[in-house]
Amino acid sequence: MIEFEEYLSKAEQQAVRAMLKEVIKRGYMVSINCGEEVTVKAKLGRPIDDLLCGVGWTGEDSFTVYTSNKERIGSFYALYQRSDARDEVFHDYSYRVATPGAKEIMEEIWKIAGRDHSL
Repeated sequence: MIEFEEYLSKAEQQAVRAMLKEVIKRGYMVSINCGEEVTVKAKLGRPIDDLLCGVGWTGEDSFTVYTSNKERIGSFYALYQRSDARDEVFHDYSYRVATPGAKEIMEEIWKIAGRDHSL
């Protein structure tokens, strides 16, 4: 978790934690890709500290959210060290149209992570 605490600002840490806590609370899984490799593979019941160990290796991360059945819901794209504002961490999200309710799920998590508007 050194990279997470050392390289991300407090606001960035808060936004990432909020997003991951919400994903876990809803019973979903998340994989994390730093732009170079998958740093965390999706696994149900993974503690938040295990997830945070895969965050912040580079200046960006892509978080892919899955149901417990490994069906892709969508993904979030985060850029770091660009602003100290919590609402500037997540720059985009996408959702899988074929997954029922995916758009609403991703928008709700997006808001909790620091954004107050929908794309």
